[in-house]
Amino acid sequence: QLQLKLARHIHIKSFSLDTEQPDYDLDSEDEVFVNKLKKKLEVEALQFEEMIDRLEKGSGQQLVTLQEAKLLLKEDDDLIREVFEYWSRKRKLCKNGSLIPTIKQEKRDVSSTNDPYVAFRRRTEKMQTRKVSSSGQSHGRIDVVLFL
Repeated sequence: QLQLKLARHIHIKSFSLDTEQPDYDLDSEDEVFVNKLKKKLEVEALQFEEMIDRLEKGSGQQLVTLQEAKLLLKEDDDLIREVFEYWSRKRKLCKNGSLIPTIKQEKRDVSSTNDPYVAFRRRTEKMQTRKVSSSGQSHGRIDVVLFL
């Protein structure tokens, strides 16, 4: 009977990569669009985020076409068309080139050294390393010895 009581409290969740959250995060403009879209088609916010995420990751500098989007997204054609048109409009207005936020890094030519938004800058001058003496000298330190 103890085993039956314990079995009732043990829950096993399967580990799957499909449960991973998309990198794209819905904003207020997206919420308005999804709510309008819900009236015509069946779509959830998480499903919309996953669709935009796949479109973003499928595109490099050049946007994917509608035909390529249909291959990337396994949804209803009407839903794909609506989301694709919304995404392509929003992507063209985006200054960063991507709707998924990324960390701005320094370019290889080191032209952006004074940009405060650049993370992980290269060091401009070589750091001097401390030399540790192997002879055991104290280098001005006071060694205190206690006798008990």
